[in-house]
Amino acid sequence: MRWELGTAGDTTGLEEALRGERYELSTGLVVAGQFNFETLQLFAATTLGGFCRLSVPEKSELVAQRDAAAIVADGSLAYLTHIQVSEGPDTADRRAEFFIHAYGTAGPELAGRFASCVRTWDRGVRESWYPPLSIHPAGTPDDQLPPGDLVDTPACRLVFDWPGRGARSQLTALAHAPAPAAASVREAP
Repeated sequence: MRWELGTAGDTTGLEEALRGERYELSTGLVVAGQFNFETLQLFAATTLGGFCRLSVPEKSELVAQRDAAAIVADGSLAYLTHIQVSEGPDTADRRAEFFIHAYGTAGPELAGRFASCVRTWDRGVRESWYPPLSIHPAGTPDDQLPPGDLVDTPACRLVFDWPGRGARSQLTALAHAPAPAAASVREAP
């Protein structure tokens, strides 16, 4: 697991959660094979608490992709994946559906939050490309910041102005320090 903005989040309980059943939730979003969803990942990273990147060894039985957008909370994990739903002679003819896979007792709730994020992005953000971004010194008071999704880092405060969001929502990057050991993921035999 990688937390791009600082120290790793709390992974307590993930080892046990990953030994349990996987919960799957369809987002209902089906896309063409050449679909670019990088703004979805940025939207999730700036609007979902506990966001991280999940990396696993090749041929993992637990995770469908080697690198995925994920959220972690309460000893549980949910990650974004896609499942091919139709073939075609060309990449553009293929279709894939986004799903959320989750583990742990809070997995279904995390999957619901992540799926809601995907649907919100699809309805209101997908066609708008990247949001306006303003960067402010780390000590800037909240009342001097524009509305938007706020990401605090040790060096600055980033405000993402996603379409339709308006209200201030804050994600705090933990102070930079060595990351504690992250949960490992079982490999396929």
